[in-house]
Amino acid sequence: IQEAAKLAEADIVVSRGKASEGVYRYQVPTFNLLQDMVIAERITVHRKSGTGEFDEMFRRTEVRYRPLGWLLVPSISMRGNFETTMGWWRRERTINIKSRYHNPHDWSAFLTGTLGLQLQLKGEDAKKKTLDKLMKLLDEETPPSAADVALFAQYFGRFGLGANTRVDARDYRLAARMLANMAYPAPPRLQPLVRFADRAGEDADLVRLAGLLITRLADAAEGAQPPGSEPEEQIRHLAFAIRALPDRALLPHRNAMLALAPETDIQRHGYVALKRLAVFGDTAVPQLLNLIRTGLEGGEYFFRDNRFQHPFIAGLGGLCTAGQRAPSALEELRRLTASGRMPDHGSYGRLLFTTLLRLGEDPEVVRGLFVAAATNKAYASDKHFKRFLARAQRKRPHCSI
Repeated sequence: IQEAAKLAEADIVVSRGKASEGVYRYQVPTFNLLQDMVIAERITVHRKSGTGEFDEMFRRTEVRYRPLGWLLVPSISMRGNFETTMGWWRRERTINIKSRYHNPHDWSAFLTGTLGLQLQLKGEDAKKKTLDKLMKLLDEETPPSAADVALFAQYFGRFGLGANTRVDARDYRLAARMLANMAYPAPPRLQPLVRFADRAGEDADLVRLAGLLITRLADAAEGAQPPGSEPEEQIRHLAFAIRALPDRALLPHRNAMLALAPETDIQRHGYVALKRLAVFGDTAVPQLLNLIRTGLEGGEYFFRDNRFQHPFIAGLGGLCTAGQRAPSALEELRRLTASGRMPDHGSYGRLLFTTLLRLGEDPEVVRGLFVAAATNKAYASDKHFKRFLARAQRKRPHCSI
């Protein structure tokens, strides 16, 4: 917790600084016998007296020094990055430092051990107190400050939606209120929230959440920028949340989802959401094919630029995921493949061949493409193609690069 304040407002002042500037061991040692080898760091604590002046109540000086060895002999010294240099042999000594690994810039042990300050809240108590404060900020219905936005981001990043913590109904309510309030940015790590809603919520709540996410994504693509947020970051947060939604939550939002496809910023930064157009089957084929064409506009090496690579992956990956729900895409994908514009190397080739198979192409036709594209002819065998065919025909095939 940090807040700027004037010195006159302080009751206690804790300060730290160097009392002696010497030469660190990793700096260039010399053969100068009078070289200053004493480095001293000092912590002081001053308390305001009744007269308003600050009286020193604590002082501690930590010293590192390197006296000469018992014999005056040259020695090799390591400087870092495997560099060595020569100087007089010196020993390492300390005063008021318990460990050689002591970090002079880490105040936490002093503040908690010596001054007895409680710097860290504990587990659920910390979460509850933070959640209560955040709910109060939303209840006040006033524009959030930069500090408020930072507190929300910290909460979702470290408490409610952290990698090792479970999401509960309180987190869901908080995030839903933030998404509904355009004055607040969309919080990070929304995927666990979506999974919680899928697991514990009613379908109506899940559909409502999907609507909020899609609306916020469209607003971000149009340049809406709540305080303390960046449009690109907002698009990524929201797109990953939409990717985590189950099909049944997206189906009622067909038109809104299809309207996202032409948005350039979403194509570049939120392409994982566009891949979900697959749930609409043939209805979304024009949009998915247009995404592929957008990618191919980048030329032979389009995959080196996210402006073209990402929409291409969204379009082809979406058709792959849709599979037999989007049979009308097969003819155009055949034409694009025959034109030689579709990349058929490495993972791009695997995605293309998998998509063709899932859209209903004859396996023998795909086998010919598979063999022709193999740079290592050892992998152009029937055995390797059969393995590929089995993977492509799984219930959940790999539809990414």
